[in-house]
Amino acid sequence: MSLFEFISSMIGVLIALTIAQLLVSVGRLAQHRQRLRPYLPHTLWVVVIFLFSFLHWWSLWDFRDLSWNSAMFFFSLGGPLLLFFSVTLLNPEPRGTEEVIDLEAHFREVRVLFLSAVLGGLLFLTFDGPLFGTEPWFNTLRATQLLFCLAILCALVVSKTWMQVLAAATLVVLLILASAVRFLPGVLPV
Repeated sequence: MSLFEFISSMIGVLIALTIAQLLVSVGRLAQHRQRLRPYLPHTLWVVVIFLFSFLHWWSLWDFRDLSWNSAMFFFSLGGPLLLFFSVTLLNPEPRGTEEVIDLEAHFREVRVLFLSAVLGGLLFLTFDGPLFGTEPWFNTLRATQLLFCLAILCALVVSKTWMQVLAAATLVVLLILASAVRFLPGVLPV
């Protein structure tokens, strides 16, 4: 086993746990859908976290030829750890059998901590490439990642539902475009 395989397995486990936690918690909510009061920003953030996790896992391949050290390893854990933490906040645990599950009330309760964790995780994922020397400090990808950060900051500052929808929907669109660029080279000019 190479050092990259050894290191990426830990990061991959964290990303897999993030996706598993997301799917399990969404599944629990689906089991109680009769008493679920949906909230569009919540749904969009579920999609955002899933896409962030998927794209980050795929981008790990860019680090395959690095000479790894422990500082790089610990820095690489920051993003996945914060994404996992954000997922644990995003979906409420259904309690009781009659209580209405109000996703808007829950989201408003955890919004600042959730968005702070997402923003922190994104900052780790944004600067790992430049810090490790695999990417320049500024390029089209970095500009897109800074737009991600700006959208999250707007959602942190403005608690109105329209801003939550706008920020999360913007991230969904940007992540889908990023996926197209990442997986279908030549689809979009970079």
